[in-house]
Amino acid sequence: MPGADSEFLTLVSEAQAANARGQTKRAVSQLWRAANIAVFQNNAERLETVLSLANAAAGDRSASVRKDALRLTTYCEGCLSDIRSGKMKKKRSIADLFTFNREPR
Repeated sequence: MPGADSEFLTLVSEAQAANARGQTKRAVSQLWRAANIAVFQNNAERLETVLSLANAAAGDRSASVRKDALRLTTYCEGCLSDIRSGKMKKKRSIADLFTFNREPR
């Protein structure tokens, strides 16, 4: 993924700025994109960054934004668990995580 490092940093920075402006929905959207890069790279440290920011966004007053942020935290936690246990053999998608708890092929 060429340019993924700079893209990840840009997405996290944009998410932080959006959150500071009260644009939590936009922040969560950027965090999803950042999480996908971190998963593709099998980078636990970056996933922890996204998880921390998603947890902060989960306090939003909007139920839909809160639900999306909580879904993102669940995704990040599942991927982090797999990376740490050595089970991350294949890059995971959100569908892999929420589809009958099957292991990715």
